[in-house]
Amino acid sequence: MVQFTPEALKRYLANPKSFEDELASLVNGPNRDLYLDKSWDAINYILTGNTHFMLKGEIDKKNLSALEMVIYSAQYFDKDQNLGLGPAGYLSADQVKEIDKILQTLDPKFVKQKYNPKQMMELDIYPRIWNEENLDYVKDYFQELKMFYSDAAAKGNAIASFWA
Repeated sequence: MVQFTPEALKRYLANPKSFEDELASLVNGPNRDLYLDKSWDAINYILTGNTHFMLKGEIDKKNLSALEMVIYSAQYFDKDQNLGLGPAGYLSADQVKEIDKILQTLDPKFVKQKYNPKQMMELDIYPRIWNEENLDYVKDYFQELKMFYSDAAAKGNAIASFWA
């Protein structure tokens, strides 16, 4: 995940190739970026109770809740863009602020309450390694996610997520 100004978002929407061209500088730039390793689908499960919709062929699902958009929004600069595993999804600065307010109310106890390795395995939550020993792994990355959203919201930035 990367963050950038609302002005950059307008530029990327007008010219989606510019996001692709600037991606390396966004990852290595002055704003915080976020890599969730293999925790992203587990975090999505913690937030929504399900696997990420992209994996179930529902990439064009409409009317997502704020928590369904945390990992991948299904709002695209260009639906046909391919950054390795599909297009980048973005959130506006206002959406980032809305999500941040929700995330900041959730603490490690919330993650522990929602973490259910048996159900995660049944739902085929990527990467299918879930057991009690992986709870801290998910909690740590969940905290990183919260800090990333908090930083972006404080700066008034937009966010894009992508799989490369």
